[in-house]
Amino acid sequence: MFAVPGAERTFASLRIEAAAGRLVAQADVDALVIEAGPLLERGAGPSADVHDAAGPELAAEARPLAPVPAGRAVRTAGYLLANRFVVHAVCPIFDRRDRNAELLASTHRAALSEADAAGARSLALPALCIGPYGYPAPRAAAIAVGAVLEAAPSLNSLQRVRFVLDDDACLEAYAAELRDVEA
Repeated sequence: MFAVPGAERTFASLRIEAAAGRLVAQADVDALVIEAGPLLERGAGPSADVHDAAGPELAAEARPLAPVPAGRAVRTAGYLLANRFVVHAVCPIFDRRDRNAELLASTHRAALSEADAAGARSLALPALCIGPYGYPAPRAAAIAVGAVLEAAPSLNSLQRVRFVLDDDACLEAYAAELRDVEA
C-alpha cells in the first residue's frame, strides 16, 4: 500500500486518506467496509477477498441480517481477519439521472456510523458502488468524500478513514477530491 502525496486531509479531527492497495491487506485498521447486495452474500473483487480471508463464519453471521436495503450497512465480526469488524455496505445502482446519489452518500454515512458505534478508531473501504453497480469513479469519489466530510463532526471514536483503491483511475479520482478539501 502507498499513500498518494496530498491525498490526505484532516477534517473535524478525522484523518481521511486515499491509498493504492488491496482492501484485505489493511491489517492496521479496526474495520473493513465491503460493498454488498441486499442479501449480504459474497460478491466479487474486494468483497470476495474479505469473505475468503475471514472464513465461512462471516457469511454465516451476515445471512440472518439480510435483507438490507440500499443505503444502509450492517456490521459483523472480522473472524480470521486481523480487523475486528467487517461493515457490509449495501450499494445502490447508478442511473444516468443520478437519482441514487443520496443513497450512495447514505451508504457511506451508514458504514461510518456502524464502525463508529462499535468503537472502531479506523476503517478502510474501497470505491463503493463502481464496477457492477455502475457509478463512474469521479462521481462516486465526489459523493464518498462529501459523505465522509458530512459525517465527520458526528463521529465519536472513528479517527481515520482510508479509501483503498486498486486501480489508477479510482485512485486519482479520490485523491483529486481530497486535494480539493479545505482542511
